[in-house]
Amino acid sequence: MSANKNIGILGSGQLARMLVEAGNKIGVSLKVLAENQNDPAAQVANQVELGSSKNPEVLKKFFSSLDLAIFENEFLDVNILREASKGSRVNFLPSLEAIALTQDKLLQKKLLNDLKIPTSKYFVVHSTDEIEKHFAQEAVLKWSRGGYDGKGTFFWKKENDSTPAEAFLKQSSSAIYAEEKIDFIRELAIQVSYSTSGEFISFPLVISEQKNGICHQMRGPANSLGVSSKLEDLAKSYAEKIAKAVPLIGTFAIEFFETKSGELLVNELAPRVHNSGHYSLLAANCSQFESHLRSVLGLKLPTITTSPYFGMLNLIGPAHLKSEKPAKIPDLNLKEFSNMHLYWYGKSELRAGRKMGHIHFSAKSLDEFNTALENLKKIEAKWIESL
Repeated sequence: MSANKNIGILGSGQLARMLVEAGNKIGVSLKVLAENQNDPAAQVANQVELGSSKNPEVLKKFFSSLDLAIFENEFLDVNILREASKGSRVNFLPSLEAIALTQDKLLQKKLLNDLKIPTSKYFVVHSTDEIEKHFAQEAVLKWSRGGYDGKGTFFWKKENDSTPAEAFLKQSSSAIYAEEKIDFIRELAIQVSYSTSGEFISFPLVISEQKNGICHQMRGPANSLGVSSKLEDLAKSYAEKIAKAVPLIGTFAIEFFETKSGELLVNELAPRVHNSGHYSLLAANCSQFESHLRSVLGLKLPTITTSPYFGMLNLIGPAHLKSEKPAKIPDLNLKEFSNMHLYWYGKSELRAGRKMGHIHFSAKSLDEFNTALENLKKIEAKWIESL
């Protein structure tokens, strides 16, 4: 697959936007399927087709002009994509089979168990009585399909009223499972890329912090911030094993728990570019987005190098917002802070829990890094106050 093929992306949010910009950088033009001309990716793409990715006729028309289709996220109906692509020359990367496997967290769990990669124990459940059979006091309930950014997750405690848990069990049409609540030191994440030519490269392991189930802050490299290099080696080995077993072409991410006993447990994997890798736009010699495009096109993958330290803070619509409001680029006066950069996603509306942009930085020393983390707090407070 050469870089001059007709390439389309299913999705038009911020991840698609960053993929389009990465393509522009290396001379690869991506055609975007967007529902609205003002969608984040549509604002920066040279080619935009308007329509819904749930509409078979729209998809059929979109695929008819493509050699390759890639994904912004895995939350698509694979059966509709397969039917709509019949008779066209379009190829999907990752494959539809890989997307079908990885979009289902129960299939992810089975894959991890089959590959003997450590993960939490889990059971499919239909009622709180079934949860109590497997877990004495606490468990985490998850939708097997469609959950992200805290949606599709419920923390169950035996002593609590069972009504909210029973209501959660009825919310999803997909299977729901309960897994053990891990007593972890911290959450970690890694991005890797696996190419059609068989090349495999890794970005550094990073520390990820969540707020209300949404990635709030990321910092790294993890092994410069107290995380054992042994855990990074394990993370890379698990990722390579998954990449080759599926196979999972392109850049993808794995989220981990570092347990108090020193284990590295896989929490979930995402078959795409990921929020925890946005730092690579500034702090790496090749971003996760460029690496994804190089992987699906079979172009040479570079050995990844990064700044000595780096970090990122997501600007997330605060919980106190009761309704949507027009979004505008904030005036944060970042010039007063050393090496701070705003990436704004261009979304038209601001609402609670919505990722609107991120602040990222790189640092040459630990002191400079710690100062930057303090500055991130000030910048976030200033942004929230401006709302």
